[in-house]
Amino acid sequence: MTAGADFPFDIVIFGIVAVFLVIRLRGILGRRDGFEPKAETPVGPVAAPPPPAPAAVIGLPASGSPVEHTLQAIQASEPSFDPARFLADAQSAFRAIVVAFARGDHATLSLLTGRLPQAAFERAIAEREQARLTQHAEILAIESARITDATLVGQVAAITVTFVSEQTSFITNEAGEITAGHEGRTLIDDIWTFERTIGTSDPVWKLVETHQT
Repeated sequence: MTAGADFPFDIVIFGIVAVFLVIRLRGILGRRDGFEPKAETPVGPVAAPPPPAPAAVIGLPASGSPVEHTLQAIQASEPSFDPARFLADAQSAFRAIVVAFARGDHATLSLLTGRLPQAAFERAIAEREQARLTQHAEILAIESARITDATLVGQVAAITVTFVSEQTSFITNEAGEITAGHEGRTLIDDIWTFERTIGTSDPVWKLVETHQT
């Protein structure tokens, strides 16, 4: 989706992704309206809440490195660009795309991926559906997200992010039997490149290339 030329506010990286996730969360969690009765005071010992999950390590390029210089050039062309914010939003895009592929969500893939990745995803989904297979995928945690490369050719910027995430990923047949992958937790290194034309009203950084190590 491309924003119109009269886009009324500063460009926000992956802003559409944030809206997509909010809508999805509302659909899952529901909304609280009106009066809610006060919870009764519990009797007896109360278990301590579980510790929060550790935040992902955000990795910015080393000071003075060629990658940092490229990010500075991107920011010079578009002052609203912020590498730390980009990385935080890239994690949201990473989660959204993984889930969209597993669910066969064509609209989200079209919104967040470039031509070649989208074609590969669509082909894999079609083959999966034809074989009556179901993809199960969940990102349990993103341990780190690091900018490892960046280029700026004309106004076209590309930023490569290496994600280290803990996932479950497997495929089942019509009988519910696992035919590929497993239900256990797996630590996966993904290298994703996002691309966008700087200085335009379209805020979406699209996934244009993926690798696993």
